Amino acid sequence: MVEVRKRDYITCNTSSPIIEHKDGNTNVKLDRSGPFYFISREEGHCDKGQKLIVVVMFAKLIWKLICVLFDIVSQKRFSWKTIPAAVLWFIWKQRYGSIFNGTQPDLVELCEVIKLRAAAMN
Repeated sequence: MVEVRKRDYITCNTSSPIIEHKDGNTNVKLDRSGPFYFISREEGHCDKGQKLIVVVMFAKLIWKLICVLFDIVSQKRFSWKTIPAAVLWFIWKQRYGSIFNGTQPDLVELCEVIKLRAAAMN
């Protein structure tokens, strides 16, 4: 297995890996937020779908999310039933942006999106 850049992941190019893992029992350090791209180095395996994207979210984002949720519910403007849908939508949107656009989560947007989605679903 090799860790590669996004363009190499898309094209299944293993000629310039970031790092190569050969022992079959590797622990990979995910030391930053954002996407990590992994593909098989075996001939034809990547083309057959043996590849993986791992997206690491900001720890800050998770704490901010918790604070926003408690703020929203404590104001009794929304019910708990609407919060999970708003949160899942935001996480999907941030993951999509991180993988395909290389963007990082925006904490200000997080607050607004959750409030708007929760209000719309309430």
